[in-house]
Amino acid sequence: MKRFPLVAILLLLLSLACSLTDLDGRGASPTEPLPTPHPQSERRCGDGVCDGPENPENCPQDCASGGAAAGRETPSGEAEPTEEATVAGEPVLGAVASSARLTRTPGDGSCGIEPWRPEACTLGVTWWGLQLSASAHTKVLVIPDGEDRWVITNHPDVVSRYGYDPADFRPSTRYREAAIEFVLPECEGTISVEDDFNFQVMGTYEDGQIELILSADPQEHIEGHCGVAGFAYDLNNLLYGWAVALSGDPFDLTGTLTEADLTAAGEYRREYVVDTNPSPENRDHVTATLEFMCMEKEREGVYRPIACPWKR
Repeated sequence: MKRFPLVAILLLLLSLACSLTDLDGRGASPTEPLPTPHPQSERRCGDGVCDGPENPENCPQDCASGGAAAGRETPSGEAEPTEEATVAGEPVLGAVASSARLTRTPGDGSCGIEPWRPEACTLGVTWWGLQLSASAHTKVLVIPDGEDRWVITNHPDVVSRYGYDPADFRPSTRYREAAIEFVLPECEGTISVEDDFNFQVMGTYEDGQIELILSADPQEHIEGHCGVAGFAYDLNNLLYGWAVALSGDPFDLTGTLTEADLTAAGEYRREYVVDTNPSPENRDHVTATLEFMCMEKEREGVYRPIACPWKR
């Protein structure tokens, strides 16, 4: 199976390591631990934090090291923002959801192009019909990263650094539909899927645009026989269509949202529709959605949308 989105997530982790430099005053590599939280501010010179009235001239021992204000920790381990930290901006909660539905027109065609081209195909192939759909959603952190820029992620290493339980950011994924149509009378078989697939999010908000790089690996397993010849293989039909719908590239699960996609305070949604898999005509018809929301906890298990920090 081609797990191309995992490459994308590693690349973005490298980017995140660079972007988090502004949060703690030093660089980091993907193989190193993420920066530790800043020391607690006592709002005085010599506490290791450059805040309040302190500056490089009146408190060089704090401000020369690029200190910043930080929140105190509660017994539960979650950060309790101080007044100065709230002004500077603390992470807020968010959610990301995406879905895709693919319908494949069956029939005879060419071998097609990568990544859909069947192995060992030379002249042409009979394409089987497919009905596939899946959805995924996850809680994320929206982390301030300099002026007018935020990092968005559910990566467990990142959320744990901010005092949250990574288990609360574990994604929920589901294959909603998986059906196959064998168009040759001598062929029959089954298609099976796993509901629990990977779904990670890394992204940013900057210059009026939310960019979300998704990492997912939904996969279909098909097996059966044509006459006396048996077959069994794994495919990523839905994944390729999902990626093309979001980005135009079957190897890139990157989607963008702009202010035009704002449906309510703190809520963004876009629907993408595309025909893909040229063999020679496009036979895969895909509808995908991408949603993002800023939110706060109202009570246990219940969250409500709020205006995103860049709208405040």
